[in-house]
Amino acid sequence: MAHQGTLFDVGPPPAPSPKPAPKFDADEIRRRFVDVTQSTQPTKWRVAGFGRRGGQVGIDVAVVGFKHGNGYEVILCFDDGKLDSFAPMALFPALDA
Repeated sequence: MAHQGTLFDVGPPPAPSPKPAPKFDADEIRRRFVDVTQSTQPTKWRVAGFGRRGGQVGIDVAVVGFKHGNGYEVILCFDDGKLDSFAPMALFPALDA
């Protein structure tokens, strides 16, 4: 019996377009697709885990997400002034800080 393929057998990848990628305005992309909400009552959060920021405490400054998506990231500002983003499940209240 010959192989008849599966749903995912779509053949070779398409050839690259001979035209250059269209230009776009990054500000328009952010305005149309990204939702940024600044924190009105900044709270201290501790980062879970053992990574580079694990255990560190930062203050939430904003929440960022896609307007048509259901996920989001919390932006924290650390004592060194650097910003980083985290999934909400990677944060817990810093009650002792």
